[in-house]
Amino acid sequence: MDYRLTNVKALWPKIDRAYKFDPTPTENRPKGGSVPCDATDPDGKYEMHVIMSDEQAKDLANTMRKAWKESDKTKAEPFYATDLDQIFPQNEDNTGRIAKLVKKTYQDANSKPRQYMNDGSKAADDFQLTTNSTIHVMLKIYPWSFAGKTGVQLRPEGVMVVELAEREQQEQSNPFNDLVEAPVDAVAQEFADLLDGKKAETKPEKKSAFGGDLGKKEKQAAPSHLDDEIPF
Repeated sequence: MDYRLTNVKALWPKIDRAYKFDPTPTENRPKGGSVPCDATDPDGKYEMHVIMSDEQAKDLANTMRKAWKESDKTKAEPFYATDLDQIFPQNEDNTGRIAKLVKKTYQDANSKPRQYMNDGSKAADDFQLTTNSTIHVMLKIYPWSFAGKTGVQLRPEGVMVVELAEREQQEQSNPFNDLVEAPVDAVAQEFADLLDGKKAETKPEKKSAFGGDLGKKEKQAAPSHLDDEIPF
């Protein structure tokens, strides 16, 4: 099931290329950590977190519950969580809730999430999103059941930058950036309505569910018909 979050904050994004966990201790990572790898690596994945509002978290949780009931893999099982904190914990300063997004490469060289700049042009292949950037995210809700365990995975499929945050440690910029022209036809369809201000009136789980102007804060309330189904 497709779903879109708008105007959320990026946290620890690793979607510029595939990464995998390396248990080898280093000075900076005494317990190991994520290292770049080829997309064809069987352990490769793309990963990021986003910080969203309580309203957004509740709406997403309700849509996850709906996807759970519609999936043949999980519909016979009780939903894996009983409260919102189990699914989306509060961030450190209690200003929002954190969602973890993960997409395995499945050894597919073309599996990288799509990235777009705030004018709708496609980001450079080596573009690195920064923590605290404001973004829109298109994700896929994937309920799963395996080896007696169940859950819901949120897979990042596309990201559009609304406001790019500076890096904490400034990296040298590309001296040829001024020579790069953005393709005029590279607007992502999943974010096109956020560029031209088109209002969409479809259900929240559809790609065009959240209309509005690019960069405008939107309140995403939970659908009233789901309020009785989940005690969040």
